[in-house]
Amino acid sequence: SDLGIALVYAAAWRALRSCQTAAGRARLLLVATAAVIAVFIVTAKVGSPQYLVWLLPLGVLVSLLDRRSFPLFALLATMLTAQILYAVVADEVGALRPWASALVLTRNLLLVAWVWSLAAGLHAQDASLFPDTTFEREKSRKTT
Repeated sequence: SDLGIALVYAAAWRALRSCQTAAGRARLLLVATAAVIAVFIVTAKVGSPQYLVWLLPLGVLVSLLDRRSFPLFALLATMLTAQILYAVVADEVGALRPWASALVLTRNLLLVAWVWSLAAGLHAQDASLFPDTTFEREKSRKTT
């Protein structure tokens, strides 16, 4: 868990150095925050549905900002799998049935695929969904 979170922070720090706009930095920080929460969920000893509730608002935001359909699909599939896990087969998971454990693994892999697709989308798209801030406009006026 700590190693995964450290890797996310290191990747975000490195990527922040190459971001030229405030919009790009804002989007990167949103994705990095979502990635840290996802790493925590995937590597936690106890998988609580509460953890996914923490991720839901931020997850929907960054998935919609991505403008591709896969991130939103992966997030919704993760949430649906989690609902099945805890509402339908919780006793089977507790009994360590192999098929129920495979469902937990599926949820975790969907979550990893979601974060991976968001990270890949940072390089594939511009961050034009966020308007430039007043600070950035003032900064550009002073340099010209």
